[in-house]
Amino acid sequence: MAERILLPFPRLCTRPTECLRCGYPLEGIPAPGRCPECGLGFDDDYSVLQIAGVAKSDGGPAWRKIVWGVLFGVTFVYAQLIVLVVTRYPWASLISFAALSASIVAMAITSKQKNRGSEHFAFTESGFSRWTIGTDPDTRVYADWVGGQRMVVLKKVSPVWARLKVVAVGLEGKRSVVLDAGLRCPHEDLDLLERILGRLVGGEPIGMIEGMEGSIFLRDGSTHLS
Repeated sequence: MAERILLPFPRLCTRPTECLRCGYPLEGIPAPGRCPECGLGFDDDYSVLQIAGVAKSDGGPAWRKIVWGVLFGVTFVYAQLIVLVVTRYPWASLISFAALSASIVAMAITSKQKNRGSEHFAFTESGFSRWTIGTDPDTRVYADWVGGQRMVVLKKVSPVWARLKVVAVGLEGKRSVVLDAGLRCPHEDLDLLERILGRLVGGEPIGMIEGMEGSIFLRDGSTHLS
């Protein structure tokens, strides 16, 4: 049986070895500084919060939800009329059943492809970076903290699992989910993690939060996000 690999706990890291926006290698470039490729700034203090987690699927585009609704409605009606349809139109009922079954199977198969798997999430006071674990970090998606406000919600799921939601509030009060993911973190450290995230998504430097020194988040000074 293959050994089960657990996701690492969150950790605070110093300067990244590659740009969190474009993936350009930063080794050998003095800090504080800026990426020569895209201009994103970086520092040499504990300025990067690295989290590995599993993001919740967004369910896909709106048309998929509409198709699922139609399939559910057709299936319900078909189940109510199955005896009448089979009795009067046996061939038509067989064809319609096959078409309905094939449509449900096709939707289910393509839905599984929406799962992104385990991902890296990197938070800084400038923005948020993410990419799937085991893929090329150059394929990362990056979002700047620009305009509006952002809220962090951390909820305990088990002694070592939690759910993280980062919600952006636009200028007109419209809310959108930036991230909704599960992660591993001891429940006694969730309050500290929430305070650290609150500063970062608010565009503020971490500084030295009470309880941070000696916490599980301070592992080492490297940020090799691969």
